[in-house]
Amino acid sequence: MSSTIAQSISTYTSERVTRILQDDLHVRIPGARAIPVEFGVLNLRLETSDDNVLNYHSIEDRALRATTYCEKHLVKIRESIEAENIITTLDKEHSHLLQCSFRPQIPKDEVVQRVCQLLSRLPATPVELGNRWDAHCSTLSDDHFLLGTPSSPRSWGHLKATNFVATNTIRLAIQIECAGEYYWAGIFKSYINLVAELLDATLNISAAAERPPTAEELVLQAFLWTSWQRGVMLHLSYLLGGHLRIGYDFSRNRALSLEIPRTLHKMFQGGSSSFHKLPSYLCLWAFESIRSDRAAVMLDFRGFAERYGDIFGTRAPRCVSARDGDLQCSGDSPGACNRFIGKKIEDQSAHATSCSGSCSRLFWNEESYKGCSGARAVTIEGSDEILQYCTASRNTMAVSHVWSHGQGGRPENPPPLKRDIKHRLPGNRNKALYGTGLNKCLHERYKQISTRFGCDSYWMDTPCIPQDHQLRSEAIQNINAVFANSKFTLICDMDLMQFDVTNLTTALRESILAALLVCDWNVRAWTLLEAMRGRHNTQILCRNEQVISLRETLEDVHRHGSLALAGLFATAQHLLPAQPPPPGSKSSPYLVNRAKGYVSLEEAACLLSHRHASRPGDEVIIWSLLCGETVQETAIDLWRHKPNQSVLTAFLVSSCPRIQSPWKKAHRGFGWAPRRPNMPALRQLPLRETYFADDGARSDLGLFTTQGLKAAWLVAHLKGALSSLLTLSAGSSTLVETDSLLRQIAFRFLKKYAWGALLQATENLPTDQPVWYGGNADGVLLVVVGSQDRRKWHWRGVYEWDSLIPLPVLANHLKISTLPSLFPSTSAQPQPQTTSPANTYLLSTEHHHGDLPITPAITPAITPTIFFARGHAPDVRLHVLDRAVFHVHSVILKLHSNFFFKFLDSPDNSAAVPVQGGLRYEWVAKGDEDGSRSLVAAMDGKGMENIQVKASRLTAEFLTDFSELCTTYHRSCGRYTSPHYSHSWQISTVSSLQYQEQFLGRYRKISFGGSPWRLRIRLILLLFHDFVVVLAGIERNLNPPGPCR
Repeated sequence: MSSTIAQSISTYTSERVTRILQDDLHVRIPGARAIPVEFGVLNLRLETSDDNVLNYHSIEDRALRATTYCEKHLVKIRESIEAENIITTLDKEHSHLLQCSFRPQIPKDEVVQRVCQLLSRLPATPVELGNRWDAHCSTLSDDHFLLGTPSSPRSWGHLKATNFVATNTIRLAIQIECAGEYYWAGIFKSYINLVAELLDATLNISAAAERPPTAEELVLQAFLWTSWQRGVMLHLSYLLGGHLRIGYDFSRNRALSLEIPRTLHKMFQGGSSSFHKLPSYLCLWAFESIRSDRAAVMLDFRGFAERYGDIFGTRAPRCVSARDGDLQCSGDSPGACNRFIGKKIEDQSAHATSCSGSCSRLFWNEESYKGCSGARAVTIEGSDEILQYCTASRNTMAVSHVWSHGQGGRPENPPPLKRDIKHRLPGNRNKALYGTGLNKCLHERYKQISTRFGCDSYWMDTPCIPQDHQLRSEAIQNINAVFANSKFTLICDMDLMQFDVTNLTTALRESILAALLVCDWNVRAWTLLEAMRGRHNTQILCRNEQVISLRETLEDVHRHGSLALAGLFATAQHLLPAQPPPPGSKSSPYLVNRAKGYVSLEEAACLLSHRHASRPGDEVIIWSLLCGETVQETAIDLWRHKPNQSVLTAFLVSSCPRIQSPWKKAHRGFGWAPRRPNMPALRQLPLRETYFADDGARSDLGLFTTQGLKAAWLVAHLKGALSSLLTLSAGSSTLVETDSLLRQIAFRFLKKYAWGALLQATENLPTDQPVWYGGNADGVLLVVVGSQDRRKWHWRGVYEWDSLIPLPVLANHLKISTLPSLFPSTSAQPQPQTTSPANTYLLSTEHHHGDLPITPAITPAITPTIFFARGHAPDVRLHVLDRAVFHVHSVILKLHSNFFFKFLDSPDNSAAVPVQGGLRYEWVAKGDEDGSRSLVAAMDGKGMENIQVKASRLTAEFLTDFSELCTTYHRSCGRYTSPHYSHSWQISTVSSLQYQEQFLGRYRKISFGGSPWRLRIRLILLLFHDFVVVLAGIERNLNPPGPCR
């Protein structure tokens, strides 16, 4: 294992630990009524005024308080006369965050010994904060480093700030050892979150000033980051110890939902330096499943990689098959790895170690199977030439394995030989179900292990789940009972079976746990369910049929091994025993379900978010079995039977597909509900654009019925694409960027809606504070909903708002607590709570601004129509059938048109050449010989050459058609006459143009200048999508569209 903290004057000493304990020891003062706080944390959220009024600070106020606190730290650092005193001064200021009054239940010397042993299992230095510290270190003087020799590197690992163990870190370790039976996780979490807020504020000081960080700021950043990393590891170790001692209760997961500042989260999206040395044998999708865990974000994986590499470091990758050998997968999705999809699996290709591979196969005794009631298990008594069955009991061993490792199959008899087919009954010819049986050596293996543990039978899906639909359904219905009532569960994975545990050391146990986290068994959905039910006693199958206890392995590593590695199991509830009911307590439904290991629907989805099943539809079945005993085969049934008909709103903020099919009566009112707990395995979206289900901890509850979901959100209304086109704002570039994102949202999600809204989940506190998405997102993850009347709202998807662009629509965190049953419902229209100017902006994005004067380009033969956009000059000239010329903006074209985004700067053409008047691009809409129209680029002034659009050809024709439509508007003085109406409209603004979209979509036959055009509704809609929107997005008022000049 990589180096851990060793006692020294530059880190910590037992004398210093003793001094800290003695200084903060609780001393009873005679006559004093008040009891000092045993372990108190400075609270940036709450503050008591002089008149004893408790004030709850907003996010902005908290950030300001944190910045002020950090600036005081920086002042103290600058006032230090000598550089050697900087760390001491900083540590003294930092120690004011905690107020301690320790009350140890064991001798003080023993406390000191335990604390030193605990600290010695932390990494010597934390993983680097970001990836720019090589450059940062070069700006610091030698006084900031521990330099043993003049040639010692001035690096992150030699910084005094990253080696020194802060007083508060030692205090946290002391309190862990003094905690006794009391539960301190909530207080520890508060301290860690406070350090994170201060670190975030420190990082933002230089960013806000748009300058590199100063030496003092770099030291403070390293010091706080080191304290945060070590605090998290100690916290997770404390939680794991509680799980092992009293059992796991998922309701305590609140202590795991640490508040990760967005600055830090974004800094680590690409992976930390601890990711750079992962063995090639490691499946990156399996690693992603633990890296994205709520307890593992931004943790140190160096120890994990080292222990995994001790066993598998020299092995070749096995994820993706290629001509030149197997490759490591990208880790973007299970569909990118052949270990999940695309691998040819041969049932019963696995054999026991002692078998030569030529043993016979055993098949079921059908009469014996059907003669048993309830869950069937294979009995170890009787004939060894056929599988005999009995009812599963508490003396049954439950085997949990992965089919792709060769132990899969079904118990039915094999297909008859060709010469025997004539003996089959004709009526059964198409109904016969054949199996592959079970290799005899595997049966002997599990028979021997069962005997060793005092079992009379074993259960395994291969021999115990037939193909017949009725028998299969019955067997699946009993899976929970089989594993919950079994004597123990045996984990069978080919990577774990490589470990020789004859000489079992702590280091070897660490390697086993590292392999367990990323083995195939741990990233499958069915095995998760089996582990959740059988976690009261879990054993691991190793080499030569040796078996070790998972709990004993975890306890040994927790007591003596790496804290960084042990902490990764703090949320692995399927590998930890469930918490039983208290002795003598009444068996309430909650306590009974907790003891059985049942979890909430949100928690189950979080556990399954990175796990998949091979059989389509099994994800929902597993989802339901994690929540209770009843099998639900469809998502709609699962949601309808959810207890209390409530859901944590932050849980809904994910990319998971929603229940659709609104024509089905049973599905109405559930368009907001996820229809599966994970993403489809074959979905090939970039990982950073996929938002997995979060557990929704700390968020408010929403209530749902068949009419829809009713919940309180932070809400911002905006008009949809059918109501009013979004426009660029005048003034600062930030407003332009904000409006640009709003426009993208409107035309991506709200094409068919007159109104839209952006939603963000809130905390379950009366403070209207938002709950940030805890997964893989740089910015703010928002829900987009659409409506025609602001009464019935429909779920449209989620959108990640760029963290670098202001979010004015949620700046005031407007909360409409009376928001009607969202998605879809029938209730009163919501009204804003205030009428401030900010809220006026939230409800409307129609702004009116004057145009900036722009010098026109050299006038061609046809007077150009110039579109204005504040802050941007037109750089594209469009010729339309030799009848009109437009000067427009490439940035707008590429933003709103897939065609121009793909082809405007295509390397296949050189259209981006200087053109007269400062224009860079020149494109021409022309007619072809076959009568069709296309859009082409002018090539170096040498004439027109068709750009190869192929798939976009239809879009190009639509662009041309509408260009001609616009030309007709101009030549008709902007007047449009419908043959179905006796009056006409003036087309002079975007609003009037947009209004015509709704009108044109109703008719197949329209007339322009006496020339009838026959256009399909679909064509009209696409015209407006691919070109009208482009022109409209440049500026609200078309200039000079209107009466022709």
